[in-house]
Amino acid sequence: MTSLLLEHFITVSSQDYMNDFNHRQAHGPDQDAFAGLMSYREKQWIATKLQLDQEKRICIKNKINLPPIHFLQSKARLLNEELRNAFSPLQLITTTALITAFGISVYRFIFIHEEDILIRLRETFFRLARRLPLVQRQIAKAREETLTSICNDIAKSVAGHKFIQGLPLKGLSKEELLEKLDQYRNFEKINFQVGHVSGCVYKIAQSDMTDIYHRIFSLFGDTNPLHVDIFPDIRTMEAEVVRCVATMFHGDENACGTMTSGGTESLIMACKTYRDLAYSRGISKPEM
Repeated sequence: MTSLLLEHFITVSSQDYMNDFNHRQAHGPDQDAFAGLMSYREKQWIATKLQLDQEKRICIKNKINLPPIHFLQSKARLLNEELRNAFSPLQLITTTALITAFGISVYRFIFIHEEDILIRLRETFFRLARRLPLVQRQIAKAREETLTSICNDIAKSVAGHKFIQGLPLKGLSKEELLEKLDQYRNFEKINFQVGHVSGCVYKIAQSDMTDIYHRIFSLFGDTNPLHVDIFPDIRTMEAEVVRCVATMFHGDENACGTMTSGGTESLIMACKTYRDLAYSRGISKPEM
């Protein structure tokens, strides 16, 4: 609706302008005076509008719909003409480059990013808020209280201990080393062996199992699983463990896996595996 009203206004305005122009041309002497009152831009605009009106009449006469591309092309020509008259070539090039760079930056900030724009806006807001002096004082106070509490709790467990700050000039004997280790072991005040410490140590209550993994450590504690050619025993046990886990999850003969040093590394390796799988399928920004 807006475009129709705008086109009607342009048509009426140009027609009134041309009627006034033709009327003044008919009086002879006023022709040059009136033409002098018109700028080059106005003359160019009227000429373009008359050309479009003529093309439109031809299309209507031949019952052909006027493509809207002609209207856009004329507007583009008028805009280019106005820009050339208002700015120098260097100004046009510089302005275009700056606008293009700004547009690309805005597009990348909104669309090409791993996090949602609302999350980034919230993080930006809190990051700027943390720079306020009042907020900085509150953060520093809370940090100091937390660090003091943690340091006090840690210091209680080793109260009275004199920390070693350098290597001894003379090495310790076996008896001296074991005695030193017993002193360190006495620092423990929490009985984790009952199994009430979640996520810390997975302790097995049976003493025979403790003897078994002590024996296992004595057999394979000095091996290096990275060198599978030198330690085929470690390589074989690892392959069997991986195959057992793959069978538990109904894996076929193509299922494979690897051993890790703990639960945290296992989670990281699983995330990395799924990420690489997404990359191989053409997903540039996989999500969890």
